[in-house]
Amino acid sequence: MSLLQVPCVLKVILKVIARFRANLPQAHAACETIQGFDFFGTTFDAVVAWGVMFHLSEADQAETILKVSQHLRPGGLFLFTAGEEEGIREGVMNDVSFSYISLGATAYRQLLLQCGLKELDEYADEWDNYVFVAKKIAKP
Repeated sequence: MSLLQVPCVLKVILKVIARFRANLPQAHAACETIQGFDFFGTTFDAVVAWGVMFHLSEADQAETILKVSQHLRPGGLFLFTAGEEEGIREGVMNDVSFSYISLGATAYRQLLLQCGLKELDEYADEWDNYVFVAKKIAKP
């Protein structure tokens, strides 16, 4: 099984990659923006983008969903968090201000279908994350 984790916080991921490389030196690891990332030129059984999507512009979110679909194997899963309600909100994490951009659940459902992904589930978890789970059903 191959899994791709799309991280959110740069300082954290640099430490994670260093530990990952120490424990699994033969495995691929990279720290890049999702917009420029080539997914190692391969496909995956699953892609996780937890706490990532809502930091991207509306256009970059749509492009990311398409790119993920193109790099998922048939039947592959895509799990991501995003806002349920459409709009832009300001928030603070670790004393840093952020804009959170949400396309809204309806738009995410439409994008998933347009990109060859079938939504399997969506729900709010106990930590106030809104989670989408989708499965690759067709080529976009």
